[in-house]
Amino acid sequence: MNGEILIATVDLLDGYRVESYNGLVTAHVSCGINFMRGWFVAFRDFFGGRVGTFEKESARLEERATAEMIRKASEHPGVNAILGLRLSYHHVGDGKRSMLILHAVGTKCRVRQAE
Repeated sequence: MNGEILIATVDLLDGYRVESYNGLVTAHVSCGINFMRGWFVAFRDFFGGRVGTFEKESARLEERATAEMIRKASEHPGVNAILGLRLSYHHVGDGKRSMLILHAVGTKCRVRQAE
């Protein structure tokens, strides 16, 4: 490890030993969904196909959430990993007033390569 924060959805990493668990780290990010996007999704849902706009927006939310978690974890001395990452999407609202919210949670840890 070179000073970066390692992120994983698993609780244990092959080749690493958890030295300490240092509490939860969370991030909550959101984006607005406009009327046209909602109409386009309904169209795609009916006729089938991928909705690239939502896929891209979801990826952006995940990037923002993990960056926020890394920033928060970096504030704690010795923390070099976030394990057990969980992402949860929620849709709030309807029609023209709609939001997509991503809640992310993980455990701040200190890990060391196993010998």
